[in-house]
Amino acid sequence: MYPILFQLAGLGIIGWALLIFLPTWRPTRALAGSAFFPIYIAILYAFGVGALFMEYGFGFVADFGTAEGVTRLLARPEIAIVAWIHILAFDQAIGLAIYRENMRRHYVPIPVQSVILFLTLMFGPLGYLAFVLARVGRLGTQAFGGSARTYDDAGPAPRTNSDADPGPRTSADAGPALRTIFAAYRENWSVTLVALAGVALGILSLLPIAVRGSAIVPPEGDLMKPATFDLAVGIFILSLIPWLPAAFGEPGIRNALLHRGARHHGALDRARRTRVRDAGGRPPRAAGHRRALGRAGASILIGFLAGFYLSANQGRFVGETGNLLPLHAAGFHAVQAIPLVALLFAWSAAPVETGKRWLHVAGAAWALACVAIWWRTANGRAVTDLTGAGTLSVVFLGVWTIAALRALVAWRVHGSMMQARRGTCPTY
Repeated sequence: MYPILFQLAGLGIIGWALLIFLPTWRPTRALAGSAFFPIYIAILYAFGVGALFMEYGFGFVADFGTAEGVTRLLARPEIAIVAWIHILAFDQAIGLAIYRENMRRHYVPIPVQSVILFLTLMFGPLGYLAFVLARVGRLGTQAFGGSARTYDDAGPAPRTNSDADPGPRTSADAGPALRTIFAAYRENWSVTLVALAGVALGILSLLPIAVRGSAIVPPEGDLMKPATFDLAVGIFILSLIPWLPAAFGEPGIRNALLHRGARHHGALDRARRTRVRDAGGRPPRAAGHRRALGRAGASILIGFLAGFYLSANQGRFVGETGNLLPLHAAGFHAVQAIPLVALLFAWSAAPVETGKRWLHVAGAAWALACVAIWWRTANGRAVTDLTGAGTLSVVFLGVWTIAALRALVAWRVHGSMMQARRGTCPTY
């Protein structure tokens, strides 16, 4: 599968071509705003590094501590390919950061920006260093200040008469999304502490593995099992907490979701909330979160069935390389993956029907990916084998990723609209 990942990662050159040759084109700006290509390569890297852990275990990470160990690891073709994808992902992220900041601040002209981006593509750190030097040349010592003003920041951005003075910028300006999530953790503090304790125990279990270079404790102990279990359960609970109030109707958080636009949109948002109501009289976004959990139901059922399969099989391994744990995890994590799409649309200004359509797409894609993984596993093949049903699972997960990115863009566009009303909208 590693050569296939290498070929798929090569498609990232499309993102570079757009940033370098068509920086002002509207689709380029849209892709830059969504960070599509860095996320795409990061997903490929996640597949690759996951396959390495399944093949070698966690112990090989200890070799990164010495020059000899790094040389020995990179001599293995599969590790070298995953390391290359690692480099590609961060080069893309740095190039995107350079593009965004220069398009907003105009430190250098567009042609010079393209030269810097090409240098970043070819020699990552050197391109970043060139941009830093250009920034210092424009701003001087202010280049390293958190509130540096550029040459075109002659005064405050204009505001209309309807815009109230926003006052100092704080973390609350991140919008209702962060406020809602933090409120959920505060209101469920006991569950949050338990989840954090699980994460802490998992990390503590990994430390002796990293020191010893092996997870095996003779005669039969395996530290990797409690480490991965504690981490998985802790992260699972942490990622589930923000959805609980929206799903079960806790008043404080639910109202923050349903009426998040009252301060900003006034009559327009009130009209949107009352335009479509379900049979129970609830606003459509309230029902949307419940529908999200419903869309995840098929995948969750597959996760439960995989658990029974584990018991009947008396172990997680099937055939030569099949492993039931990825299927089990994919099924249960639908309870985060599908509501995530719904929640981002709920925080956006997108039409309700648009959110519902993309929610259908996300739910169906995740369930079909679980079916493809099940088929692959039942035939004794590893999920990292990207042939046949393995390819279908990647395709369906890619469709879910597109739906999630569409929801993310809708949410970000909503945030940009609010910043524009307050005179703080970025222009990249």
